[in-house]
Amino acid sequence: MKLHITPNRIIQEVQTEFNRTYPYLKLEFFDKSCGYHRLPADAALYSCPHRNLRMQDIPEGDVEISDRMTVYELERELQDHFRLSAQVFRKSGNLWMETTRTDHWTLRDQNEHGKEISKSAEISKSA
Repeated sequence: MKLHITPNRIIQEVQTEFNRTYPYLKLEFFDKSCGYHRLPADAALYSCPHRNLRMQDIPEGDVEISDRMTVYELERELQDHFRLSAQVFRKSGNLWMETTRTDHWTLRDQNEHGKEISKSAEISKSA
C-alpha cells in the first residue's frame, strides 16, 4: 500500500487508510514535542480528540508500506521523512496495546497476532 502524506490531509483519513489494510493495528500521531518512543501516558495525541486536524508543516510524499515492513521501520520512515511522531498500536481484545516491545515484528505479524488475540478474547467472552 502507498500512504500519501500531505499537509492538507486530515489525520483521520491517514489512520483510516492504514486501518483498512491492517484492521488489527492502529496508527496514532503524537504532538511533535513528545519524544520518539518515549511517550508519556499523557502525551498529546493528535488523533484524540483531534482527528479532524490537518497534518500541517510537513513535506508531501508517499510512504510505501508492505507486509514485510517492521513497525520500527514504519515509525522511523514517518519520523525521518515527514517529521511525524507516530506509534503503532495492536488490538488485544477490547484494548489497544503499544507495540514498542515488538517493534521488530512485521506489520503482517503484528496484525495477525492482533487478530488471534482478539478472536480468542471474543471466544472467552461468549463462553
